[in-house]
Amino acid sequence: RRVRRAFLLETAKETSAIAIATGHTQDDQAETILMRLARGAGPTALLAMTPSGPGPFVKPLLGLERAALRTWLRKKRFPFRDDPSNKSQAFDRNRVRRLVVPTLAKAVNPAAARHLVEAAGRLREDAACLDALAQERFESIATQRADVLLVPAPALAALPHALAARVALMARVAAGCDPRGSSSRQIDAVVALASADPGSSRDLAGR
Repeated sequence: RRVRRAFLLETAKETSAIAIATGHTQDDQAETILMRLARGAGPTALLAMTPSGPGPFVKPLLGLERAALRTWLRKKRFPFRDDPSNKSQAFDRNRVRRLVVPTLAKAVNPAAARHLVEAAGRLREDAACLDALAQERFESIATQRADVLLVPAPALAALPHALAARVALMARVAAGCDPRGSSSRQIDAVVALASADPGSSRDLAGR
């Protein structure tokens, strides 16, 4: 995946392309949601793939089911390729695709994948509202002194956890940490530190 993305970014730069469209479908979105749920992801991570980003990447087919897309391609006689690695159950996504999603469709609801994606869409709206509120809180309580970011413990501890966790993540990002390396366990450790005894400390990944 890293090699593929690097190749696409390099090619886009060489050709002055303003966007890179990928073929992710509604089914891919449902698989991503299920994998993140199984890994204990927080609410923001459960929102899965967005129609645009990161960078020049766009996903115009997220609203289409994989089977419907393939039917349309065959009807129009447009050629397409299957990645041979999709058949291997050595990868998490393939196991979810071949074992979990069909079981949900058969045992729970034939439209389970679509409903998962729709639920994620509703979560996205709620998360956007909470993110905006958290950004306001972060900007009102955080200060920068030289190369040190200060977030008063009492102010962080007074926030509802949904906002405190987001403020803690924003603080880590502002301090130079990669947001992708901030697990919910690390975020919870920062929030818990705000209510800990004076002098308490935590060592977290990302320095």
